[in-house]
Amino acid sequence: MPKSSRVIDVSAETGAMLKELKRCGLEKISFTTPSVLDVDIARNSFADDPTTISNSFFRQLFLQDDEKVLNNLQKFITSNNQSSHMWILARKPRKSLGQ
Repeated sequence: MPKSSRVIDVSAETGAMLKELKRCGLEKISFTTPSVLDVDIARNSFADDPTTISNSFFRQLFLQDDEKVLNNLQKFITSNNQSSHMWILARKPRKSLGQ
């Protein structure tokens, strides 16, 4: 992982993506964050350069390197749509029958 990697605020990124869809005149059909690699990417980044993770909670998780805990963290990230990997399906709005 390059040293320039960073942790992103997924909630802010999600909001920005949905605003961009609206700005382009599209409506959201579905939105998912199906990734299963967020924790693995962060763990590899931490292994390469521990200074990439400044949050003490996450530093401790990666130092402990407990596979069960890290798998549960990834499940939490995915099930709460907090992954940095997004799939968005959108379309042009349908015109109402009266138009």
